[in-house]
Amino acid sequence: MLWAGSCFAFGNVFNKHPNDSVKIQKLLDAAKINSSDSALIQLDSAEMLARTLKSKLLLSSVFIQRGNLLMKKNHLVAADSVFRMARGILINQEKNNQYLLLLKNLAICNYYLGNNAKVLNYTLEGLADARKLNNTMFRGTFNNISGIAMDVMGNRAKALEYYLQALDIFKSLKDEEKIASVEMNIGVLYEGQGNKKKAEKYFMDAYQAANKIQDTSLMAGAYNNMANIYSDRKEYKKALAHFFKSLALSRKKNESFSIAIDLNNIGDSYMHLKNYSSALDYYHQALK
Repeated sequence: MLWAGSCFAFGNVFNKHPNDSVKIQKLLDAAKINSSDSALIQLDSAEMLARTLKSKLLLSSVFIQRGNLLMKKNHLVAADSVFRMARGILINQEKNNQYLLLLKNLAICNYYLGNNAKVLNYTLEGLADARKLNNTMFRGTFNNISGIAMDVMGNRAKALEYYLQALDIFKSLKDEEKIASVEMNIGVLYEGQGNKKKAEKYFMDAYQAANKIQDTSLMAGAYNNMANIYSDRKEYKKALAHFFKSLALSRKKNESFSIAIDLNNIGDSYMHLKNYSSALDYYHQALK
């Protein structure tokens, strides 16, 4: 769950309607741990109570939690819609970390929906609010997401500027997971520019950061990205070794999609090496 707030400051509503307010809180808490269908029913009940109480702040909390659930189920259009309803309520309230997280979720939804101009609107608003709240972590996060959007939009110089700001922030916080993520993004940027040497350097840095915390997903991603660079250089044996390392990590986490990609990439490497029987074997494995 992206939003994990356990306490709410809803002002006088607790004094006016203590039983209903507590009931809403219990419904929200239950919705966090129940199955999707049960959670949606509980959120419907919480929304009805919040509307009965005419408490916009309670209602915004229901919207945020519903958006989180929809986002988890990959229902991005619906998630974006309810997140925007929550923002409509909270935008004129005093900003807090909950609002920053809401902006982050809106930015992520719109990135996957291809609305990069909206992504930047949310991240730039988030950056301004994070500075006012002195929230260093969110400053790094919004810089990183801004960099991703700028890269997709083709403004790589600005993207790199945002990435480097994010990297400086996360290094100051010693957050190895986020350091690895940003370094991976910088590597992708340089690879897109054709600067394979710099891309390789950042992918290796990303691997080292991920290795410190044993984040196998990021480690596998770094191996895979390095392998692609070696393939471009026609260093197929080196690429093959890195694809196998990525496969071992993907299997360790039992990530079926990543495993299939790794198997297919291994097949490609064997094809380049003219080992056609091994290539066919791994292609068949990828299809299972």
